[in-house]
Amino acid sequence: MSVGSLQSGRVNLREALSSIGGYVAAIVGQRLTVSWESRRSSLEQKHRLVEDITEQLAKLFSSANLAETQRDSLNPDKVRGGLVDPIQNWTIFSEVFGAKLRAYFPDSSLADEWIIIHEASYTFAHLSGLFDEDERQEHVDRLIDLLDLEESRFAIDFDLLVNRRSVQPGGDLEVPFARSWRMTRLVIEERRDELSHKILTTQSLIETAKPSIFPR
Repeated sequence: MSVGSLQSGRVNLREALSSIGGYVAAIVGQRLTVSWESRRSSLEQKHRLVEDITEQLAKLFSSANLAETQRDSLNPDKVRGGLVDPIQNWTIFSEVFGAKLRAYFPDSSLADEWIIIHEASYTFAHLSGLFDEDERQEHVDRLIDLLDLEESRFAIDFDLLVNRRSVQPGGDLEVPFARSWRMTRLVIEERRDELSHKILTTQSLIETAKPSIFPR
């Protein structure tokens, strides 16, 4: 074989290797881009979840607070009527939100933690529209159980939450009741914040997927 033939063969080999290298680099780059875009998409999904829970819980609590402030000037039916749509909307949102958590984080306990937050928020909103002390007692007991309120660092007067009729506008019990009401809400909001943090820091199904370098 002549020197010219050897040199020509080497040139062809370099060109072939260069083509193969370029192809592999393109595939790897594409896969890395897909991987990066998937993780960015996952992060965006997480932030949307946190924004949704913050917005929807704020709406529910706003309606509950409105009912609580109006109960001394409106009849019970009107107070309860004002809570029907907000509680229904919250229930629908909670079902969808829980399904998303199960889909995005199938190997985590986030969906189970969400159920507690949903039930506590639902019970708290219902409490604002109740006038019967037995019903209020049932709901307060439920909140104590769901949120471990007896172990809470907040000073909550459970008797006042139950005996709402004893609280008169401008009376001595108005401020203590308002404080206990606000502290109960704060406990739920802290649970929401803890869940939000876990949503942002827990790997989603997209993030745990391992993309293949070579196409199938």
